[in-house]
Amino acid sequence: TSSIHHQGHSALQQAAAANGAANAAAACSTLFVANLGPFSSEQELKELFNRIPGFSRLKMLNKGASPVAFVEYQDVSFAAEAMLRLNGSVLLSSERGGIRIEFARHKMGEAIWKDTTITNTTLTSSSIAMIVAQ
Repeated sequence: TSSIHHQGHSALQQAAAANGAANAAAACSTLFVANLGPFSSEQELKELFNRIPGFSRLKMLNKGASPVAFVEYQDVSFAAEAMLRLNGSVLLSSERGGIRIEFARHKMGEAIWKDTTITNTTLTSSSIAMIVAQ
């Protein structure tokens, strides 16, 4: 595992450099995924992100015609590796080009995944941030 963490540390440095100092300061084990097509599925994303060691869970939220996803890894080094390796990946279900991955502002909250069901709701960026912060 030390080689994985060593690689993850290197990935964290590379991801920080690629995403700028402001995003690097906010590095966490949860990733925010955008530029998903309206037909992208949770299963398709799970298959993609599960390729990187340390994958814990994924939650997809509909934001009008632009769904977004939050992906949690066991620690920030695994998340950085996923961001470095998967940013720009093109999903078969999407016609929008590559996905955009960045560190989430907050670690995925426990409460929403256990207690909240979101159905046919249009979410704004601020409401997504509040939900994830719970």
